[in-house]
Amino acid sequence: MKQFSDAANSKKLLDQIIEELREETAWSRLYQTCIDAASAGPNSQAYQNFFGPIVDEFGTASISSVIGKIIARLDVAEQHQRQCARILLDRYGHDKRAFRNMIVGYCVDDDGFATDESGECITFYDPVLQRHRRELVPGELLLKDPSKLVRYDVIDEDGNPYYDWRDPKGNFLMRVCKNYAALIKEALSTDDIALNDPINNLYAILAGMYPEAHDGIGLANFSYTIAHALQTANYREKIAGMGTQAIASISKRQIKNHAQLSIELLDNIKKTGKVGNFNTQDAFHIYQLNTLLDPKNWPILFPEEGIMSYVNFNGEPLAGLDEDGNKIKADVATYEEKMRQVKTKYLFPVVKKIAVFLANYTETVADNQKPGTADQLARTKQLLDDHWSGAAAIREGRIDAYAQNSSFLETSRAVRQRLEMLPNVITTCEHDIRLIVDELFGVSNDIDDIVTTLRYHFGSHLQLGKAIEELDDFIRDNPYVEEDALLETVLELLRIYLDD
Repeated sequence: MKQFSDAANSKKLLDQIIEELREETAWSRLYQTCIDAASAGPNSQAYQNFFGPIVDEFGTASISSVIGKIIARLDVAEQHQRQCARILLDRYGHDKRAFRNMIVGYCVDDDGFATDESGECITFYDPVLQRHRRELVPGELLLKDPSKLVRYDVIDEDGNPYYDWRDPKGNFLMRVCKNYAALIKEALSTDDIALNDPINNLYAILAGMYPEAHDGIGLANFSYTIAHALQTANYREKIAGMGTQAIASISKRQIKNHAQLSIELLDNIKKTGKVGNFNTQDAFHIYQLNTLLDPKNWPILFPEEGIMSYVNFNGEPLAGLDEDGNKIKADVATYEEKMRQVKTKYLFPVVKKIAVFLANYTETVADNQKPGTADQLARTKQLLDDHWSGAAAIREGRIDAYAQNSSFLETSRAVRQRLEMLPNVITTCEHDIRLIVDELFGVSNDIDDIVTTLRYHFGSHLQLGKAIEELDDFIRDNPYVEEDALLETVLELLRIYLDD
């Protein structure tokens, strides 16, 4: 009798779980039907069938509420699924190597480099460098020649990649497919990206690639999860260029190959890089910066197919520069002209900053760094001496990393002093801070004009002192900053403290 009672109770509990799963599945299907109807457009039959009765009764504005409520319920269901996945991951762990190979779509190591089945990095002959080598950066072969990748080929009868999840004793637990969204998100964000292995750079690239367009390779459906996990894990401590702007670009699926990631990282170092987060980098990421400092690597790191389709954080394509430094519109600029822009706008300013960072290197910093970092920094110094020093660098079309320009320093001091004399600042309802920035660019680079405009738009604000402190830090870390970049930074700092 007891055995029957236990069986009945077990069935009752299982029925409850099944009913919960049915409800979650129903919301998922409703969401897909809703999105398909919306995508079909207001003139389609699908749109009229789904939204027509709602619009007739509640009006067009109600559509946003319907879609929002469905997504909210779907999100609740997914959070519950992720909680269940978290319990399994905590109890049983999982095979990191199999998981990474499956979601990437080909065999990789912890640094994100392509490997064979045994875990050895793939090597190939490079006609540019005229030698056999492995990838210079994660994702190079993915752009250059995907046929050389060793694809993950464990797939089920429906063609879905999977791996068999086993407990620590080797007992089969369940089959995990790449399309198990909740489990993949939980494992990727909490158990994988959080490790801060260099493979995170590859995830940043895959976040911009839809698997349907790249023969099954891509994690665009997980772009927000990847970006949020990189931010939560504070990956910026490992790689100086992974700032807020880079994270946002990853979330928006704007980075689609290694060349675009390199430009994004350079842009973040240029705008927000500081001595502190440069010196906390792992040796691997300093090595990656060193590859950028060697001009012979540029055709590999910035290939035509990589930079011609680049767009910045605002979705603007990369413009070009002619030989005289005049801007050329993005839609007509050649590869050579866009490459000239990459060097002038992104690479050269970062080279200057790296020289400043090295000048601030101390014994205390060295004592707190990980093994191998000092060797890579020594290599950084050697590359600056070899390729970015003196008249020889100028003749080769580069810059002198060690050259000082006192006018930049004087401008920096002038801006700081003027800010200190300003009245406290407040926002106004009539003027958007972005419009004020645009106006300042349109006025002139004269410091007095800038101050006059600031006074016109702002009153008093107790937070201005914090903005000045931030500016002091920026000036210390960027003694060679160009004047327009400095002014943009001033206004950006003000905006941060005015938003609330």
